[in-house]
Amino acid sequence: METAPTPEVLRSQLAGLPRLSDDEAREALSTILEHEPTFQRVVDSVFSTMDHNSDGSLEPHEMGMFLARVCGQYGVTTPPNTSQVAHLFRHLDLDGDNDVSRDEMEAFLRHVFDEQLRKLTADFPGHLTGRTWPDLSGSTVTLPNPLHHVTLGYKESTDPGCPPELLVNVVLIPGSPGSRFFTHPSVRARGYLPGARLIVLERPGAFCTAMRIERVVLIGYSAGSPYALAAAALCREGLVERVALSGALCPWFPGIYQGMAPLFRVGYWACAHAHWFVRCVMTADGEAARRDARAALQSTFAPYVTASAGDAAAFGRPEVEAEFLEGLLETSSRGQEGTDVAESVRVAAQWGFEPACVKVPVCVWAGQQDAGTTIHMARHLAASLPHCELHELHGRGHLAFMDDDVMGEMAAWLGLDPSEGHAGPVKE
Repeated sequence: METAPTPEVLRSQLAGLPRLSDDEAREALSTILEHEPTFQRVVDSVFSTMDHNSDGSLEPHEMGMFLARVCGQYGVTTPPNTSQVAHLFRHLDLDGDNDVSRDEMEAFLRHVFDEQLRKLTADFPGHLTGRTWPDLSGSTVTLPNPLHHVTLGYKESTDPGCPPELLVNVVLIPGSPGSRFFTHPSVRARGYLPGARLIVLERPGAFCTAMRIERVVLIGYSAGSPYALAAAALCREGLVERVALSGALCPWFPGIYQGMAPLFRVGYWACAHAHWFVRCVMTADGEAARRDARAALQSTFAPYVTASAGDAAAFGRPEVEAEFLEGLLETSSRGQEGTDVAESVRVAAQWGFEPACVKVPVCVWAGQQDAGTTIHMARHLAASLPHCELHELHGRGHLAFMDDDVMGEMAAWLGLDPSEGHAGPVKE
């Protein structure tokens, strides 16, 4: 059986290859697409190079030979295997007749060049422009597991003005789309969360043990909320001191669909009962994000901004859109749709623990106009937790977490005062 090169192997083999700068690539693609004779010469050159037997059409074995030759020229030691070649061939074979004509190659190259030029000229927020996805920055930690080692990505920032002994360990678990780059806009602008050692964790495991963290407070946003509660319920006693949640999910209960946007009702039902449908939708969503990340993100958030003036105002802020856009660019560039499917199915089912097992203080901030994780879900969750405060936010929606006043209340409740070296008192 052929073994496909892993993304890590390909990245390491390609790392030393010469690359055009974004400006050079933009200029080259613009020249090719704006001058039709130049574009046709490019098509002729590519097609004749691949057409090994010069019969005017390409067959799968010719594409395989071409890719192997290119890999050899650039020092990539493991070329694409037969299934990978066949997958690429199907994209070029537009009429499905098992060969690729010059016209099909022309249509394919025009589409590819257009897409690449669009990405290079996209008006992304400043801190996203010029970055290559997936972005390999940040840190990782490998956790021991009975079956296999698990590697988690995270990103850390520390308040430089707070004495180390007074810093509060804060772990933020983002929703979806989200990654270790996700944070609150005020934290991004300042560079840190006052009074805190802030760790944005892609998904938790035995992370605190591996990092030798003895005590921690948790922030769970949206799809990150079940993980925050699971850590509080299942980790060793004394590790998690308190949990702050916003846009929180809850386990299934009768009436869970009340107040939920129709699109989210279908999605929630499918996650519980039609996993094949979820796979189809999320695969299509991943492809859409790779074509046009900003348009895909706007489509994802449309039910929120339609239902809530607060969400419309929040999503209209460039710094808020950038937080989610960055996460979508990172996850879609890695082709993580399978992981997204598994996570969605997991959080829509029973969680494997009862909220009543969470013995530490929990505080939930919930927008009354949230069309996804509704106020009814927040009320049900709060009633299920032994020590929980619920703050219902009038005129706010799912993006209330991004508002500065909500973040300020959350930080204060977690005890993030530089003059205090611990979480605040328990509020019953």
